[in-house]
Amino acid sequence: MSFDDVSLKIVCGFMTKPGKVQSDGRSGLQKPGFGLTQGDYLKRLHGYLYQNPASRYRHGRQPDGKSPLSAMPLNWLKSIKNIHKGYLKLYTLYVIMIFRTNDNFMKKLKVYLDTSVINFLEADDAPEYKKATENFFENVVVPEKIEVYISNVVIDEINDTNNENTKNKLHENIKKYPNIKTLLTNDEDIDKIAFLVENYITNGIIPNKKAADAFHIAYSTIFQMDVLLSWNFKHLANINKEQKILRLNKILGYNHSFRMANPLEVYFDE
Repeated sequence: MSFDDVSLKIVCGFMTKPGKVQSDGRSGLQKPGFGLTQGDYLKRLHGYLYQNPASRYRHGRQPDGKSPLSAMPLNWLKSIKNIHKGYLKLYTLYVIMIFRTNDNFMKKLKVYLDTSVINFLEADDAPEYKKATENFFENVVVPEKIEVYISNVVIDEINDTNNENTKNKLHENIKKYPNIKTLLTNDEDIDKIAFLVENYITNGIIPNKKAADAFHIAYSTIFQMDVLLSWNFKHLANINKEQKILRLNKILGYNHSFRMANPLEVYFDE
């Protein structure tokens, strides 16, 4: 028995009243009214999402790797409006349960740390941010609730620190958290990263004098991070910059979306 079979039976178990549905005449689905039982309706919904050859969307993901929910046919989405209110909660529960079978749903977030996140572990002049950074590492990084990555750009920036004592502390902080992985690049990756950095700068999104910030974004793009984490609100943890970057990335052929956020936005309060 597949997970979908189990989820279908669980959802059907929530039904308290028998009901009928009728065709909406557009999407090939059915809507509440008469003709099919609620259980048949859910089976029809499941078939449309994952087993209808015409839809091109198989169980788990589309050919381009996106969630099926992100590209459902417009006529199917419009048909949701025709679902009777009494069925809406039931429908929503079922859709959530079947999408939980997607491998991507269960994976940990891939989070890239820029240098500022490491730096703020030693930011005695900004105690609130330092405390928030420490909490992030102890409550999120140490329990491995996410996958954490840095690049050689982070190492290079730390090596450029003038104060030797601070530099050594920053290196020690990286060693303190062994689950922080350094991204490894080949020649092809380097060429792609350099291409993106040049475009971020020439298009005025990142200033030339802040090229390291452009590199952090490029690494996050090429390695398909879920989040680029930074305390740099001006150039990185910035919604305006994020939208500009994602738009330019799509123009350049990189369709993967990711967030540019600060550590307070990636916190698991259980």
